[in-house]
Amino acid sequence: MALNYSLNAGGTSYSVVSDSCTAGAVTIPSTHNGLPVNGIGDGAFGFCTSLTSITIPNGVNAIGAFAFQGCSSLASIIIPNSVQIIRGSTFNLCSSLTSITIPNGVIAIGVQAFYDCTSLASITIGKSVISIGNSAFGFCTSLIRVNFLGNAPRTVGITPFQGTNVNLKIYRKKFFVNGWSSTFGGKPVTLISDNVVKSGGSGKLTTKKRN
Repeated sequence: MALNYSLNAGGTSYSVVSDSCTAGAVTIPSTHNGLPVNGIGDGAFGFCTSLTSITIPNGVNAIGAFAFQGCSSLASIIIPNSVQIIRGSTFNLCSSLTSITIPNGVIAIGVQAFYDCTSLASITIGKSVISIGNSAFGFCTSLIRVNFLGNAPRTVGITPFQGTNVNLKIYRKKFFVNGWSSTFGGKPVTLISDNVVKSGGSGKLTTKKRN
C-alpha cells in the first residue's frame, strides 16, 4: 500500500492526499509520523478501479470531493462516526456499491456525493444529517429505499434523487422527528418500524452476495 500524506495547516495532523491505486483492501492508519490522520483529500483514491474495500479510522472528520470517484470495484467502506462531512462527488460512479449506512456523526452530504452508483439499492441515513446536496443520489437507478433516522434535512437544489428508480420510497421514524411531510425530494414518505437497522458508531457500504 502506498499512501501519500500532506501535513495539515498548523502542523498537528495529516490528510491522505493520494494512493498508488492499490488493488484489494486498504486500511488507512490512524497516525502517520506520530501525528493523527484526520482527513482524506480531494480525489485521493479517484479512479482506483481495483480498490475493493477501505477502512477509515476513527478521527477522520472529512472526506474530500471526488475522493473515491470512479472506484468501480469498491464494494465495502467503513465510515467512522467521527466523519462530519461527505463532500461533493465523493463516491460517484462507484458501481459495485449496493447499500449504504451514513453514520450519526455525518451532518452534511454534498452535491452528487453518490451520483450514478447504479447498483445502489438501499440507504440508511443517520439522525444528524441536516443537509443533502442536489442530486446526491442522482441516477442511482437501482435505488428503491432510503431510511431516515432523524429530522427531515434541508435539500440543496432541485432534488437529491434526480433520475432514480420510479419505485423509490422514503421511510422515516414516527416519533421524535420533525419537518417531514408526505413527500421528500419528490418521493413518497412512509413510516418505518422501530426495528429498522439503526446507524451506530460507523457506517458501512456493502455489496450484495452473489451465488
